Amino acid sequence: MKYLQASTKSRCIRIDFVKGVEEHREAEVALEAPVTIVVNGREMVTLFATPIDLKELALGHLLGQGVIRSTEEVSSLEILGSRISVETKVDVSDRVSEYGKLRVITSACGSTEDFYHILDQIDRPYVNSDYTVTLEALIEAVKELNRLSVRGHLLAVHSTGLFTDSSLVAYAEDVGRHNSIDKVIGQAALKGIDFRSSMLVTTGRQPADAVLKCARVGIPISVSIRDPIHSGIFAAWRTGVTLVCGARGARVDIYTHPRRIRYTFGSSKEPFST
Repeated sequence: MKYLQASTKSRCIRIDFVKGVEEHREAEVALEAPVTIVVNGREMVTLFATPIDLKELALGHLLGQGVIRSTEEVSSLEILGSRISVETKVDVSDRVSEYGKLRVITSACGSTEDFYHILDQIDRPYVNSDYTVTLEALIEAVKELNRLSVRGHLLAVHSTGLFTDSSLVAYAEDVGRHNSIDKVIGQAALKGIDFRSSMLVTTGRQPADAVLKCARVGIPISVSIRDPIHSGIFAAWRTGVTLVCGARGARVDIYTHPRRIRYTFGSSKEPFST
């Protein structure tokens, strides 16, 4: 089966309990499908994802999980229905083994065992980047992401964008917040974007594993409209990522490495250390 769309239609009864009326209607519903990534003939993972931008999803996932260091390590990538077969120029068997045994990550995004494995690994990547953005540029990036999130009203699809010098260079939507980040990383890698001078903005929460995706490819600033999760703060502190959460309305909360966000009031000191 070849997947070509991100959503479908489904009949429902919409009830307005304030007005006391019902409406029979056709609603747009986000699609989710299993997508298996195979590396050098070995099944590595099955992701439940929005079945579009599969090339970008595979490359971004492999980069974000540290299985490949760059797209230059890939010799071929073939999409056969719901399977993505990737061949590499170098031996990555040890990296695949480190990634873990064959498992299924749903759009609920992992398990407790995954979490503790991640915490055990978070001291490895570290982002050394002097890239900074103004507070105004950050706010405008959040506004642009919100404008682009055309299916955001479904509350079933996450959106992620990558910005460099206030310009959007990659954008993706997916039912899984991690998948939308993977797709953006994949898009940017294919375009040759310098991750060290970029800012990621997403509608999804930023736990440790999402922050690590940024750290592994060198993205110095990660922004979410959601409130923080402590594992994400801890991971960002340890990996040198500037983590901004709650970016909505008239506020943003900077949790780690605030030197990369430029503004003209306050002290910009670290809020805490871990």
